[in-house]
Amino acid sequence: MKKLSFLSLTILLFTFLLSCDSEVLDMEFEPQITESTEGEQVFFPGEVSQSTTSRLTANSFGCGVTGPDCASSGQTLTYTYSTTTSNPNITWTVNSGSISIVSGQNSNTVSLRFGRGFTGGTVTVLGAGAPNCSVTFDILKCATPVPTCGISINGIFEVNALGDDEVAFYATTTISSGWSVTGSYFTVTYQNGSVSNHVGYTNSLGYEQIIIPVSCTNKVETVQVSVYGASSSGTTCSDTELEDWGVIGVCGTDGFN
Repeated sequence: MKKLSFLSLTILLFTFLLSCDSEVLDMEFEPQITESTEGEQVFFPGEVSQSTTSRLTANSFGCGVTGPDCASSGQTLTYTYSTTTSNPNITWTVNSGSISIVSGQNSNTVSLRFGRGFTGGTVTVLGAGAPNCSVTFDILKCATPVPTCGISINGIFEVNALGDDEVAFYATTTISSGWSVTGSYFTVTYQNGSVSNHVGYTNSLGYEQIIIPVSCTNKVETVQVSVYGASSSGTTCSDTELEDWGVIGVCGTDGFN
C-alpha cells in the first residue's frame, strides 16, 4: 500500500511540474502600454527574435520605446529604447515618413526631426545582443497643431568668388511679425568625416551666414543650420535645417557650385 501511495504521489508531482512548465512556455512578454492622449508619452512594446534564443529564454526578455505617439512638422522629439538585453548594439532606422535622425544613433535615446511634409511615419530600433529585441512603431501626425515658431528657415545656400578659397554658407529665413532672430549656429561636415562648428552672424541682406575656407581636397558635404529667435512677448524657439551636397561637395575655387 505504501509503495502504491508513493507511486501515486510521484505521478501527481510529475503531472504538476509538466503543467507549470507548460504555463511558463505559454507566457508572452507584453510590456504595459501606457494609455495616452494625443501627443503624450506612450510605451511601444518590442519583440524578441525567436531565432536568437529559445522560446523559454525569450519570455524572460523584452524591450520597448517610450516617446510621443504623434508629432507635428518642424518638431524635434526624443524617443528612448529600453531592454532587458545586456549591452545591446542599438540601431535606429527611419522606415517611412519625413523624419530624420538628428542625434543619438547607436544609443538608447534618439532625437528625431519631423520635416515640413510630415504626415506620419514608421521607425524601427534594433537592440542586437543575446537575444535580439526590436521595436517598430508608428508616429502619427498630431491633429492639434503645436504652437508655431515665428522663425522658419527657407533654405541653405553657398556662394564663392571664382578663385577664392573662402565659401559663404547662408540660410534664408521667414520671420513672423513680432519675432526677431537672436542667433544662429552652423555645423559643417566634410567629405573626410571631420566636423567644424561656427557661430553665424546676420549679413547685410538679413541672412544668417558664415564664411570659411574650404579646400577642394576635402570638400564640404553637409551644412546644418539652427536659427534661434524670440517674440516680443518673450517666447523663444528655433528652426533647424540640413543641406546635403553629397559626393559632389562644395569647395572654394569652383565658383558657383
